Amino acid sequence: MRRIFKSRRRALVALSAIAVLAFAGAAVAYLSSTGSGSGTGNVTASSANLVLTFSQPDFTALPQTNTVDIYATNNGNSVEEFSGLTSFSVSSTNPTTCPAGSFVAGTPSVTSQEIPADGTPHLVGTVSVTFTNLSQAQNGCIGTGTATYTASSN
Repeated sequence: MRRIFKSRRRALVALSAIAVLAFAGAAVAYLSSTGSGSGTGNVTASSANLVLTFSQPDFTALPQTNTVDIYATNNGNSVEEFSGLTSFSVSSTNPTTCPAGSFVAGTPSVTSQEIPADGTPHLVGTVSVTFTNLSQAQNGCIGTGTATYTASSN
């Protein structure tokens, strides 16, 4: 053995070659595996209906048009999407003293938006309501709270 490694330089070259071969052998070694899996989860957020409310302007004269604000309130625990109204109507709270047709609603103007679950009313639109002049007495229509607004959202 001593003859092969006569000099330190030859020994160093031989050891380097052995190290390179060992490293090259390690570089081509690998592990392979196969597998599969699945999982499930539960959505615990609940969907809540938005509550629609309206401003109550005073109607004090014939013919008078007021703007009614439309609000959406989310009492749930997750953000809900307000994407528009599917219906809107206005009527008298007392049809005996305020005849049908005394109030006429225009086309609502609404904005689609997310309503946070904070329990506060958020303005989502407006609608013009006109106190129309009919050919019969409408004294029971004068004042606040004489019009009822009904709407539903999608």
